[in-house]
Amino acid sequence: KDKDFNFSWNFDEKPEHFNSDSNIEFIDASNLNNALIIRSVKKDDQFLPLGMKGSKKVNKFLKDKKISSFKRNQSLVVCNKEEIIWVAGHQLSDKYKINQNSKKFAKLNFLRN
Repeated sequence: KDKDFNFSWNFDEKPEHFNSDSNIEFIDASNLNNALIIRSVKKDDQFLPLGMKGSKKVNKFLKDKKISSFKRNQSLVVCNKEEIIWVAGHQLSDKYKINQNSKKFAKLNFLRN
């Protein structure tokens, strides 16, 4: 059976500019474990969406973005140990955004087949 998606990541230079490709995300890699985990969204998963003050359940976030139930069930999260870094293809966690104090960077690539 073919893979449903491709995922790769690597440490990278600070990006010159951010692109609008939702399949690529640059993150602050200062606190990254060397083994990222990709898994399905669990019922009670929460993360801190980029630019928001509080955390939000991933399923609620996807529902609010008008993502169909079918697609929500196929959604994946990229995690640093237990912590969600990125709802793949949708939203970065505010905890991993790049800021002026960021010194270590990573580029994440996610592509559905």
